[in-house]
Amino acid sequence: MVSSAKWIFPLGFLFGLGFDTATEVTLLGLSASQAQQGFSLGDFMLFLHCLQRVCPSLIRQTAF
Repeated sequence: MVSSAKWIFPLGFLFGLGFDTATEVTLLGLSASQAQQGFSLGDFMLFLHCLQRVCPSLIRQTAF
């Protein structure tokens, strides 16, 4: 847990860098593999976009 308010911004910045890069690479890889299997690329990207927005929100909600 964060012991002082001064650590919230640096912690959020580090989490943002780590999750964004890993998430983007994962999304591109998964969407390419699903598109080859005949799954609609638009539907898959919409699902992943929603998942990408919900997971960090849940983490932030449980942290506070």
